[in-house]
Amino acid sequence: TNDGTGTIALQNQLSGMTDASMPAGSVLQAVQFSNLNVNGHQSTTSTSYVDSGFSQAITPKRNNSKIIVDYNASMCHSNSTNGELLVTLKINGSGWSGLGTYGLGYQYKPAGVYYGLHFTGTYTVSSLSTLTFSVWYRSADGGSVRLAHDESSLAITLTEVAQ
Repeated sequence: TNDGTGTIALQNQLSGMTDASMPAGSVLQAVQFSNLNVNGHQSTTSTSYVDSGFSQAITPKRNNSKIIVDYNASMCHSNSTNGELLVTLKINGSGWSGLGTYGLGYQYKPAGVYYGLHFTGTYTVSSLSTLTFSVWYRSADGGSVRLAHDESSLAITLTEVAQ
């Protein structure tokens, strides 16, 4: 409130703030998995999705909040003349409902051409149970593909925002 002197008094002091009292648009929490120096190539020839081992968990603080998911991979590529890389994100081991076939990204031939992948999406929280977001990838046609090149980087950042 304004006391007429140009000074604004805060009615809700920071010491009294709770997750429940945070207004819409407030960041409730942020967590991140990052590997700044991948040790060895992360590669497959499997045409079925394989778990990359890269994941991040978050326990929501508020129902109906939004989880902003940011994923970055600095250097992925096809390692064969017929390699096609598909990358997706699973939540608690299951496919993310509504995420398309190419999910986090797709990289098409030729061999030896390197790409960075970036994805930002929003997930609506429906319970306060822990959510684990994990990166899965596969080859479209059995050619060798790499989700991460040796000494490249990967990161998953999850930010919960009040609605």
